[in-house]
Amino acid sequence: MKLERLPAHITGFSHVREERLRLIPPVEFKRACYAVAQADGGSIEGFDASLISRNFYMATLKTSTDRFVVLCNCIHPYLAFMCFDPAFVRLGCVPFTEPTHLGALFAALTKFEPLDAGWLMSELQDYMLESLTTVEREQVRYWKPTIVGEVVFHNWD
Repeated sequence: MKLERLPAHITGFSHVREERLRLIPPVEFKRACYAVAQADGGSIEGFDASLISRNFYMATLKTSTDRFVVLCNCIHPYLAFMCFDPAFVRLGCVPFTEPTHLGALFAALTKFEPLDAGWLMSELQDYMLESLTTVEREQVRYWKPTIVGEVVFHNWD
């Protein structure tokens, strides 16, 4: 899936006093991961719902042939996949990858939508930011992401 424009609040930033963002409960993402793993005959090897300095939850799914790190934006039900890498410390070390059959399972069994890896790795264009709030656009100017995935899934303070 590709988005023409990034939706408001996808970065997780807001004026705290003016608006309260509705987070996706981490348990919803965790349940979705278990449903997909069970349907695939795989397992969940790790789950991290910490939102300290980031806007995504993370799970490690093991399939019969591979391992994937699945990222879930904490505001919008969008997913990204990365190849498993034990040295994975921060987003950007490992490129996004297509989820193969797991993406189709998430789309069929859950409310979560996998985003196209090529699109996430594509150059960020100004028009994509038009729906973001003023605070989000300020953060984008400060952090200077170069690809779409660095806005949708980030480690900004």
